Amino acid sequence: MSLFERSSPKARTVKSSALVGAAVGAFLSVLVIVRVLISAEFRAGGAAYLVGGLIGGLIQGVLVSAVFAGFGALTGLVIASCKRLPGKAESAFGAHQPPTPVFQSPVPAGWYPDPHGSELQRYWDGEVWTEHTAPAAPGR
Repeated sequence: MSLFERSSPKARTVKSSALVGAAVGAFLSVLVIVRVLISAEFRAGGAAYLVGGLIGGLIQGVLVSAVFAGFGALTGLVIASCKRLPGKAESAFGAHQPPTPVFQSPVPAGWYPDPHGSELQRYWDGEVWTEHTAPAAPGR
């Protein structure tokens, strides 16, 4: 079973970022180990230095790779949290909500005197005046 086979797109982003981080950490550890192994001081130390250097280098490589994998996973988590996935109306911050109207009229929907000054009544739907008009009621 593949590492990515049953993963969501966001999980794949986090996993691949962690793998890249671990690879970078391992590469940097190998560079440091090689640098130590070719140094003059290390070569002068003998077999005990060689064995100790290899064991220490291996431990260092594992730890540095783990740290870089952690940073890679955190970076992948941030990327996955911020990007939208195709076909999804949801981001890391929840489902997309339509914007709330800035102005909500306290006046209920109904027939009112036409605000344009005619002798008609115009229908207010609670948000905007409609094109529907009617004769004004007597006494208004």
